[in-house]
Amino acid sequence: GALAGRLRSIAPVTLLLLVVPLTWSVRETRELRKTDSRIPMAAWIDRNVPAGTRIAADPSTPDLPRHRVLHLRLPRPGEPFDPNRSVERLRSQGIRHVVVTGAVADRVRAARDRYPREQAFYDALDRGGTLLFEVNPRRRFAGPWVRIFRLS
Repeated sequence: GALAGRLRSIAPVTLLLLVVPLTWSVRETRELRKTDSRIPMAAWIDRNVPAGTRIAADPSTPDLPRHRVLHLRLPRPGEPFDPNRSVERLRSQGIRHVVVTGAVADRVRAARDRYPREQAFYDALDRGGTLLFEVNPRRRFAGPWVRIFRLS
């Protein structure tokens, strides 16, 4: 832009070259214009889970102000295991709904040798929980996949 202002003879070429970064910027914002996958999850909980119900949730989930949420700690190297990442413990605490996201679960699964107990938690949910709701982002949504399980 500055070059086009100083050398008017090459202004059309310079302005044409500015189209390339503009096009790139517009393409990069495509994901930002989509609804995050966690928004329909929160709406589903508001419609289907009674207010005041205790819910366990991965740390990447939005606030659920009408519910009592037990926030599971983010697994990190060198940090102690979160004892709440246990289906049996959650049941004993009266928690019947668990919200998990790919933002956490996919990273745990990718490093299962570092997080064997966390991996066991997700496996136990897949085996013993009832899948109530799922959002896979693909084309319609942005963000990670989201699943809501009911513990029996």
